[in-house]
Amino acid sequence: MVENIPLFRPQRWQHKNVLCFTTTAVGGVSKAQYSSLNLGAHVGDNMAAVEHNRSLLANYLSQEAAAHATSQVDPIHWLNQQHTTNFCDYSNAHVSPCDAICTQNELTPLAIMTADCLPIVLFCSSTKRMAAIHAGWRGLLDGIIQKTLTSFEQTTTISAWIGPSISAAKFEIGEELLPRFIHYPNDVKASSNHKYTVDLTAIASQLLAEQGIDDCEISNICTYQNEQLFSHRRATHQGLHATGRMATVVMRLY
Repeated sequence: MVENIPLFRPQRWQHKNVLCFTTTAVGGVSKAQYSSLNLGAHVGDNMAAVEHNRSLLANYLSQEAAAHATSQVDPIHWLNQQHTTNFCDYSNAHVSPCDAICTQNELTPLAIMTADCLPIVLFCSSTKRMAAIHAGWRGLLDGIIQKTLTSFEQTTTISAWIGPSISAAKFEIGEELLPRFIHYPNDVKASSNHKYTVDLTAIASQLLAEQGIDDCEISNICTYQNEQLFSHRRATHQGLHATGRMATVVMRLY
């Protein structure tokens, strides 16, 4: 059950009325390389298992809300993520593909799925607007953060959390991608065999700072190194053709 497994949360999240976490890979019913709390319906897993896992998550959100509200929690709108810069409001979540979702409503959970990419959560304490962003290297460089922030009135009271993602030590690129990172020389290091490591969380925090968001907490949990989490790159290195997906969820309780 979701309520009985560790959920990775921000360490210094200042807004106690905001529920925010990343699920782990354990506690569900999926089998084999999807073991066990796979929440992705697009990775080849048994759909009945995925739906069961998603119901566990929905039940957990309802339990958390029960202590603070009498209203029901809205259903999660699962996005068709394709490394785009498209974002949508919860009320218009049929936009596809889409890699970020926003709302100002309470008891409206926002969720994005990851298995190495950066889950970025934004919350504005003055307007109560929040967003969940799926940011791989393409999305970061193409402007997913900046585009999502256009839906916010201002940025001075926004807090950000970058959840568990692949660490710089485990994210390597080839020489052919170096030109894409020309504006981030301090975050790219020569590795071996003409490969380079890239610190995506450092790039994301720089992009947030450039938009006026200095209150940014970065998780130090690496999806590749932590076997309680799904990692697409680790699975590839292990010769697997697929792996599951975690969800990063944010919801205002009241």
